[in-house]
Amino acid sequence: MSVPAEDAPRTAVFEAAERQRRDLLRIDLATDIRTCRRCDGLNEPGTESAPAYGDSMSPVAIVGQSLCGPPCIKSQVPFTGGAGLLLDRAFVRAGITKSQILITNVVHCHPPANRPSLPDEIANCAPFLDRELAVVDPKLVIGLGKDAENWLLRWSTNHRDRWSQDRPWTTGAPLARTLLLERHPSWVKRHRAAVQDAYVTELADAIAWAFAGKPR
Repeated sequence: MSVPAEDAPRTAVFEAAERQRRDLLRIDLATDIRTCRRCDGLNEPGTESAPAYGDSMSPVAIVGQSLCGPPCIKSQVPFTGGAGLLLDRAFVRAGITKSQILITNVVHCHPPANRPSLPDEIANCAPFLDRELAVVDPKLVIGLGKDAENWLLRWSTNHRDRWSQDRPWTTGAPLARTLLLERHPSWVKRHRAAVQDAYVTELADAIAWAFAGKPR
């Protein structure tokens, strides 16, 4: 389909911006993350890292705690299988694909024996997250788990603990850097189906809200 003449400059600008963001994420930042050796025992066989996955122009970023185990290491996609299946359900409910979201972690490596990330590891790795969010500049950031919550609270000026259709921030003009904090899906998956369903619905509603007003 041809592009109207008046829209051609705007399209060219958009494509150039998209290409620049994509290169920053998938080449510059991805290389820095995969070659990082700041933390002892991380980014080695069995604890490899994975950079952010998804759309560099997405209005939504999902931030987890640390990279999951072998499935995520192999796929290089955070939240592959396991508890990530709850997120997959939310994407389907919101009417989008996983590749349309930016998905990353505070710690980009998989900690040994699936242990919690150490404070020094978070401090060493979170600047990569800051750079990822600066490149994408999403309208909505969803933090999953305490490590994500603690790091992201200082990043967003608009904070809501829970999604609610009655909250003022769900209506009107899109807000910049809105932060939604949720439980990590691994915690939710250990609970009954009703809890899981409510979690999926909250995530899907928030994601759909962000995509409905995206300035793309």
